Amino acid sequence: MTITELAGATGVSKHTLRYYERVGLVPLVERDPSSRHRRYSDGHVRWIGFLRQRVVATINALQRRRALLDRKLRAGCAPGDLKPRTQLGALGGTGSDT
Repeated sequence: MTITELAGATGVSKHTLRYYERVGLVPLVERDPSSRHRRYSDGHVRWIGFLRQRVVATINALQRRRALLDRKLRAGCAPGDLKPRTQLGALGGTGSDT
């Protein structure tokens, strides 16, 4: 299977597939002896599908974390702090940035 066929089968761009190979995320890819073009197998299709699911899950988790942090900041929490800024005074803080 060519890289174009793999991209079509997985929904991942050829550029991204080459990047995955370059950084070692894709198992050894054989090359056609005469043309030196990459030759992918059905195993690569499954592996790329798995990687794509992991990437999407990671992005979703980061987006949820960012949304939670944004909600905390809008509610008056300091970044990385679960306590509202109004409670910081009791801990010796000023409760303001100024």
